[in-house]
Amino acid sequence: MWQKLKALGGADAPPSIDEPLRLLVADDDPHDQLLLSMAAEDWSGSVHIDFANDGIEALEKLRELFAAGEMPDVLVLDLRMPRLDGHGVLERIRSDSMLSLVDIVVFSSSKLTGDIERSKAAGAVRYEMKPGTYSELVEFIDRLSTLNNTDESLAKR
Repeated sequence: MWQKLKALGGADAPPSIDEPLRLLVADDDPHDQLLLSMAAEDWSGSVHIDFANDGIEALEKLRELFAAGEMPDVLVLDLRMPRLDGHGVLERIRSDSMLSLVDIVVFSSSKLTGDIERSKAAGAVRYEMKPGTYSELVEFIDRLSTLNNTDESLAKR
């Protein structure tokens, strides 16, 4: 993320290795939010999570975080949410030059090929199925921590 911000005249140096992984999770299910929080606590690294309960709130929080210079490393985006679904969020982010800097991982229970293809076409760097076990959820957090060093993320830059 810092490389993207630097290109826009922002951050001059990468974040410290001690800085937490910053996530914005857009998911309307309070149980999923709780499980993600617990998995983040059990993960070996440090994580800061902000939550949005729907797509409109996710866009508002992204704008607020960007204005404060605290853009998340990754937006974790559910597809099925009230007010504005994940596809709508992806479309709006893609059309916003500042917000489009954030890496987006769609995190959904949908296995529909159309959802996967549409998400990737709209700018998601990864599409992940919601896991069936808690340990898989902790592994998901670990995969998010390495996202900024992957080909998927680098292709967006």
